[in-house]
Parts: sequence; structure tokens; C-alpha cells
Amino acid sequence: MKWNFWKKDPDPGKPLACLPPGPLPRPLFSHLVEELKLGSDWVQSLGCVARPVSGQNHLFAFRAFSPSQTSLLGIEVIDYATLDGYTHLTLFSGTLNTQTGGVNLMPEVKRRVA
Repeated sequence: MKWNFWKKDPDPGKPLACLPPGPLPRPLFSHLVEELKLGSDWVQSLGCVARPVSGQNHLFAFRAFSPSQTSLLGIEVIDYATLDGYTHLTLFSGTLNTQTGGVNLMPEVKRRVA
């Protein structure tokens, strides 16, 4: 008998919800400042959108962008998919493990920053 009726099981056929834009998660912020040696003021000005990775409980795909740059171009970033057509506006992308705090940047982004 299932007593936790208020807790819904995830529907595998339902698309995963994207997280709305917001500031960079702390592990990502720390990685960019400490590992890549980027300026903390600039990194703090960035925005981030994320979506869960299918089949991975604590793994999220993220895209970091400059809100000032997107607004200059008249682009309103609503969710992760908004940046699909604007890869040149994605400054950093990769995955973030919310359980361990691990950050994995996409290789092409590492080359762009270096």
C-alpha cells in the first residue's frame, strides 16, 4: 500500500522541466573563479539556465550566458532551450552534479576561455 500519495512518481513520458534563468550555482561560480582564474565580478554578472539530465537524479545540464548581452540583442532567455539557436551567446556549458558539486565543462568552452 502506498501511503505517500502526495509524492508523485516522475512520468517517464513527460519532458523534463527546465529551470528558469538565475544566478550561477555556487559550485559553478567557484569553478570558474578558482579553476579557470576568471574575475569574480564578471562571473557574478552571468546568468544560468539548467535542465535535468534524463536518467540522472542529481545531474543537470547548464548554460551560462551574459544577461546584458542577450538583452542588447533583444533576446529574452526564458529557459535552457531559448539558447538553442544562439550558441554564440552561450559562454559556458556542461553538467553540474548537485550531490557532489562536481562541474564538467564542455571541451569547446575550455578552448574558448584559454
